[in-house]
Amino acid sequence: MIRNFFKIAIRNILKHKVFSFINVAGLAIGLAASLLILLWVEDELSYEKFNRDAENIYRVEEDQFYSGERYHVTVTPYPSGPEWQQRIPEITDQTRVHPWLPRTLFRNGEKVFFESGLLAADSTFFKIFSFPFIAGDPNSALTAPRSIVISEKLAMKYFGERNPVGKTLTLENRYQFTVTGVLKKLPRNSMFNFEAAIPFSFLRDLGRIYDGWSSNSYFTYVHLQQGADTSAVNKKMTAIVVEHEPQITTKYLLFPLLDIHLHQQFGFRENNGPVIVVTIFVLIAIFVIIIASINFINLSTARAALRSREIGIKKVAGADRASMIVQFMLESLLLVTASMLLALIMVGLALPVFNSVSGKTFVLADLREAKFILSFIAVGLVAAIMSGIYPALYLSSFKPVTVLKGDMGTGKGNGRMRQILVVVQFSLSMLIAISSTFMYLQLKYMLNKELGYNKSNLMSILLTGGTKRSYYALQKGLENETLIQGVTGSLWSPVNIGSNAGGARWEGKDPDRNVLIGTDYVDYNYLKTLKMEIVSGRDFSKDYSSDMTRDTTGNFLVNEEAVRAMGMSDPVGEKLSFMGHSGRIVGVMKDFHFRGADEVIQPVAFSLGDTSIFNFMLIRLTPG
Repeated sequence: MIRNFFKIAIRNILKHKVFSFINVAGLAIGLAASLLILLWVEDELSYEKFNRDAENIYRVEEDQFYSGERYHVTVTPYPSGPEWQQRIPEITDQTRVHPWLPRTLFRNGEKVFFESGLLAADSTFFKIFSFPFIAGDPNSALTAPRSIVISEKLAMKYFGERNPVGKTLTLENRYQFTVTGVLKKLPRNSMFNFEAAIPFSFLRDLGRIYDGWSSNSYFTYVHLQQGADTSAVNKKMTAIVVEHEPQITTKYLLFPLLDIHLHQQFGFRENNGPVIVVTIFVLIAIFVIIIASINFINLSTARAALRSREIGIKKVAGADRASMIVQFMLESLLLVTASMLLALIMVGLALPVFNSVSGKTFVLADLREAKFILSFIAVGLVAAIMSGIYPALYLSSFKPVTVLKGDMGTGKGNGRMRQILVVVQFSLSMLIAISSTFMYLQLKYMLNKELGYNKSNLMSILLTGGTKRSYYALQKGLENETLIQGVTGSLWSPVNIGSNAGGARWEGKDPDRNVLIGTDYVDYNYLKTLKMEIVSGRDFSKDYSSDMTRDTTGNFLVNEEAVRAMGMSDPVGEKLSFMGHSGRIVGVMKDFHFRGADEVIQPVAFSLGDTSIFNFMLIRLTPG
């Protein structure tokens, strides 16, 4: 019987080719859109799951408190990790990570290149994280003081087809490192993105160790025993830090590795944006499937008149309703199967465009992954059931006597149901269209939002050892170029001022008030080059020697938000002690966005710094 049903289904499909094509193509487009969205969602939910025992790996983070407000931080003091592991039994391993090393000069013979993506980590880094090795032992790769683990890309670049393990690389023309491991390409679904890793201890040779308990500069990851009580570990970590810094009010806590990508927090407010985006896209995928299925249902039921006599004759000949339901469900299943195959082809063809829109790097091999295949089957089954169940129930309900007399089965119930389906379909389509419009307008607003400085024609160049030493000569040469309107320098990029501190003191300060203020060291003409506004007072000037930071003295520029936070009415000329030195506020800058444009502007203070600490040179080009 099933065989006969398949024959009849295929005959019906072939007999009505145009209808079948429209039904299959419409459903395939909906399925393809849903599958692309689900491919993106699966990738977002898969971050760090490739690590062995990932559910027991945590990043140690902090809750700092300023005038009663919670400020969440993801970095920790230098000595904390090893001492926590030594004194807390639940911690089986720890590793400190410093991913912010500047662009570094690599040399092997005549092959000399600047490389970005250099990371420093403790020797347990590759023990805790399961990054795939081509050569070398992950457990001992970073044990030696001058060892280095490089990517497959760097291995090919500097050593060609030869095995690089045991060979040497020279960094910054000074330091000899022995290659102890070669990494495969890092998993796409990882927060880590580096090309080489060196021992954490080498940071001391670079002068990048801040070994006090009050300085937060490094990520610390720990691996806990199975079933460990995280709240108890949190209390123990905090207690150990308080032993070294009794005045501290900071709370230390474990943040699950698997939650970092979608749930990580930084700053005063919680950021649920990534989770909300994933939820929105899941809903869009569901809505698209529902819309496509309703379209399929309406087309199928619209053809009811053409099938009514067939159904009437079959029922007169003895066919029961159950067998008719099976027949029509099989017909729907065949059409849905054809739609799924077509949708799979569409997904494969659309991957390059989808990658450019989503920022991902999906390849055809991802469509063969088990998780995608399961999603593909699940989406297909849902679509088959949704698309086939109502037409099957409706068509099988025809009464043979009625349809053979000429009534084509267009009863009130069917009309009402189709009206409901059309309304639902239209409503969901409008909801998606309105949501897309708002998302587009929000994106357009973010892209065109006034940042407080002119980002057009502004270049940022990362400074390395050589360019730092010749900063003034480079600046003078650039300023003589007619195509350049301004050159300045800074410790931080203007789009990511990542340093902040408490402890600021000023005249009339409430002893109980503690304000967290962002910090940056800048060169002369910083505001002029970035075209930032001075609200009151003046800019740093070579006419005032007291502006330059020297030992414990130096003046400040602050933004409007810092003035509000400090409760000052006219801060120009007021004394301020901050960032380890004391001076006066010489000017107030108009507020500007120095992190994400969606984040609330925080207080920030600038000091005039020496070029030896600058990491960036900022160049204003002539328009065009």
